[in-house]
Amino acid sequence: MTRDGAVEINETQQTAERISSREADSDFSQPDTATAERVMEHLDAAHTRKASKKAVKKAQEAAVLRTSTSRLQFTDEERETPKLQPYIKKSEKAADKLDAAKAALPKQKKLVKERTFEETTGKAKTRLRFEEQEKPIPGGKAHSNPLSHPAQEAGIFVHNKIHSVEKDNSGVEGAHKSEELAERGARYGTRKLKQGYRSHKLKPYREAAKAEQAAFKANVNFQYHKALQENPQLTSNPFSRFMQKQKIKRQYAKTVKKSGSATAKAAAGASQTAAKKAA
Repeated sequence: MTRDGAVEINETQQTAERISSREADSDFSQPDTATAERVMEHLDAAHTRKASKKAVKKAQEAAVLRTSTSRLQFTDEERETPKLQPYIKKSEKAADKLDAAKAALPKQKKLVKERTFEETTGKAKTRLRFEEQEKPIPGGKAHSNPLSHPAQEAGIFVHNKIHSVEKDNSGVEGAHKSEELAERGARYGTRKLKQGYRSHKLKPYREAAKAEQAAFKANVNFQYHKALQENPQLTSNPFSRFMQKQKIKRQYAKTVKKSGSATAKAAAGASQTAAKKAA
């Protein structure tokens, strides 16, 4: 006889079969939640790491373009052309905003070596000096505190012990549920605080990337309208004009990306070549 009723035991075959017609008692014991809580801890940490890496990756991708766009140099003839004056003004305004955004980027002083040669003796000398450089974008690797893991495991162990006895005491169960909700709220608040701190830290880089894109767009727009001014046949029909504009933009972007910041004139020449080919 067991708690669930009469049981027939076969000692030869080492089996047991319940023969009682009484319904077995329901099991109201709560399952072990150690695995679930451990999974939730890992999910919270993974969510924070993913958000941090995503923000850093976005800023780094935007920084790639920041090393290419330059301020266009306009000739007196271009400045005196009425149709080009609005686009020149927009290009210069965008370039001013880009310069201001770059100046607002965090700076750091780095020790660099400078090698010089004396004309009289012909000997080389190496001097060390501090040079102010743009501070690189903070990395996205999350460094977790190794001391926090034992604390998390201890907390999970305590919760498991409470789970094992709370089924016999409704007061303990209610208090434990309230404690779990408070802990989840604290973890959520900590995660949002970390995300807000990183977002604030990356804000200057986002602003610089935004200004870079605006300057790049203004420069391309000026080159396109300059090509239209010099090649009136490009304005034959709207569809043809649209396709030619896209071709000029692609050529200009390709030239600037390859050449870097010292190629405003080269990019302009490439745009004019593309315009002539399109015509």
